[in-house]
Amino acid sequence: MYKAIIIEDEYPTMELMKFMLERSEKYTIIGTFSNPLEALEYIGQLSPDVTFIDIEMPKMNGFELAKQIRNQNFMTEIVFATAYKKYEQEAKKLDIIDFIHKPVTFNAILNITKMIDMKRS
Repeated sequence: MYKAIIIEDEYPTMELMKFMLERSEKYTIIGTFSNPLEALEYIGQLSPDVTFIDIEMPKMNGFELAKQIRNQNFMTEIVFATAYKKYEQEAKKLDIIDFIHKPVTFNAILNITKMIDMKRS
C-alpha cells in the first residue's frame, strides 16, 4: 500500500480523488489539505509515498508547492491533477511521476500505480 496525500482546494474534486484512490486498494489516504501552505507544513511528518497536487490553488500554486517539496528533499512521488491542459508542458519539466486531467478516472489512478510500482521495483 502506498501512503498518499491529496492537496486540492475544491472539496468535491478532493472527495472524488479519495474515492478513486481507495477503490484501487493500493493507497491509504494519510492526509487531505485544501491549503497548500498547511500541506507543506505537515508533509515532512506524514512522509507520503505519493502526493496528488492541484495546480490552481490560492496562496500557492501547485508548481510552487512541488518546487518547495523538492527543495526540502521530501521523498514523495508527485502527481499533478488539473482540469487545464495548458499546464501539462510546464508540469512535465518538474520532477513528477505523472500529470492527470480532471475529473480523475479510475484508469488514471491505475496507470499512476503502475508507474510507481515500476519505479520502485
